[in-house]
This record gives sequence, C-alpha cells and structure tokens, in this order.
Amino acid sequence: SLQIAQSGGELQTTFASSEAGDFSVSLESEQFEIGKTGILPALLKTSISAVLEGKANLEGNSQALSKTSGEGAWVLRKVLLPEQTLAGFKIPELKISEIRIQFQIIQGKIQIKQLQIGQRGQPDDLVGTLTGDITLGTTLGMSQINLTTQFSLSDRVKSSMILLDALLGAGRKSDGSYSYRLTGRLSEPIPTPQGG
Repeated sequence: SLQIAQSGGELQTTFASSEAGDFSVSLESEQFEIGKTGILPALLKTSISAVLEGKANLEGNSQALSKTSGEGAWVLRKVLLPEQTLAGFKIPELKISEIRIQFQIIQGKIQIKQLQIGQRGQPDDLVGTLTGDITLGTTLGMSQINLTTQFSLSDRVKSSMILLDALLGAGRKSDGSYSYRLTGRLSEPIPTPQGG
C-alpha cells in the first residue's frame, strides 16, 4: 500500500498481485492536488493541474483484461491544462471548473455512467459529456469503443483556433455545440458526426 499526504489532502492506494497475473487495486483520494506530485503529469506527458477526490476498486487478470471488474467515482476540480500541440494543432490553455466521472466494469466491459466536463453557466473553456461503453481487448489499445460525446468550447478557444470549425463543423448542432459518435479501437477511434 502507498499513502501520499499533502497539506489538506491525501492519496491512498493498495495493490496486490499473484504470479498468475491476478491483481486487485484500490485508490482513494481526498482534496489531492495531482499537479504537485508529478506522477499523473508524467504519465500524460503534460503539466496538468487539478484537485482530485473520489475512489475506485478494480480486480482482474493482467493476461486477460476481459476478466476485469470494478467501479469508481471521481471529481476533479480546478482543472488546468497547459497550452500544447496535438496532431499539429496548437491548443490554448484550458480551464475547467469541474470534471465528474462515474464508471462500472463488469467482465471487461467499462460502462461510463457519467462523464461530465465543465458546467454550463461557468467560465469553462470546455463543457461536454461522454457516454457509452468500452470493451477491453487483449491490450488497452485494442479495446473496442462505443461512445457518444457532445461538447462546446468557449469563445476564447474558438477564436484562437481559426480552423476549428472547418475540422469539427460536420458535427455542429443547432445550438453551436458539437456531437460525435466514436467507434472502433481505442488506439484508432473512428468519429462519426452527429450534428443537426
């Protein structure tokens, strides 16, 4: 087990495994500032900053991800994503007041019960939802996804990315938001516009 304590927050994790590949892991956090440790920013290769609260429990076998089961619920507050370049496009700094995630895994199928990004009425740069499921494959990248997302961007972000509407316009809805269905492998998702 591992415990990381901060002023006003902490992260606790317990992990167990066997030679046969069976594993179990539990995570619990309370007012934990993930940017201070450098662990998650190192994994994501970007200096993300957020306050994390929630818990999750997983068990399964590393040789057969289809046996994975578990559940979790997390809230990230005061999320700050730095300016970065993605697929050749410069993405400005993104500020998001809150991200809520709730999921359940049964026999290797991840059901996303809630993934809410940002809040309407708040000065968030990104507001949206993601729903659907992910069926775990032999590797994480081979997992099959069946997801639907709807999102909107702040005027500041849209004005800084001149070609944004040309890229996403097919999925634009009448209220100015964008909607897409994502299918295929997790490593190579296929977006299908759901605009209108």
